[in-house]
Amino acid sequence: MTTLGRLLTLLAVPLALAVPLGLAGAAVAETVAEGSRCPGIADAAERLRCFDAESAKGAQADKPATNMPAAPAGSGPAGWVLERRRDPLTDGVACVISPPGRPDVRVGREEMVVRFGQRGGVARYRFRLDNSEPSRVRTLPRRDRAVQQVRFRGKVFDRILMGRRLVLEVTTFGAGVVVEEFDLAGLSAEHDRLLRECP
Repeated sequence: MTTLGRLLTLLAVPLALAVPLGLAGAAVAETVAEGSRCPGIADAAERLRCFDAESAKGAQADKPATNMPAAPAGSGPAGWVLERRRDPLTDGVACVISPPGRPDVRVGREEMVVRFGQRGGVARYRFRLDNSEPSRVRTLPRRDRAVQQVRFRGKVFDRILMGRRLVLEVTTFGAGVVVEEFDLAGLSAEHDRLLRECP
């Protein structure tokens, strides 16, 4: 092998390693900066605290949800709990209703959200309320694809608040078919509380 050939070989290995690492760093930086107010903060200490808070919030949201097997009839999360949390971005109070131990399920003023990002993402889903016919098979709207969550709003949300049982069947990209059954007893009362007590 010539000297030039050896030199090219020696340069090729570090370059082969550096390019993917550089691209990964750029992807991380883009993800952090996208939608963040932190890069615009002039004071270095305050900017660092902002990134730390966002990182902690992201780590909490990314914790894997327990992969529940298909629920038999009549079972599912029992009860609903209204929680008040301080929103670190607005310093206001954020209220959310969830079944105990299920941070991947949230009910707010106008919607119910079930997240599937840690369970392989949503390819398609359908649902059934009480004894009604199952819904048609649906795919996620564009706004929900990035966060991989099934969102119920409008008339469907109103029906959930008046219902007794919700069965959600999700075909995921990574975990196959996941069937979740929610006992809706108490949800309407907690939602009324949320509307009264949370601005």
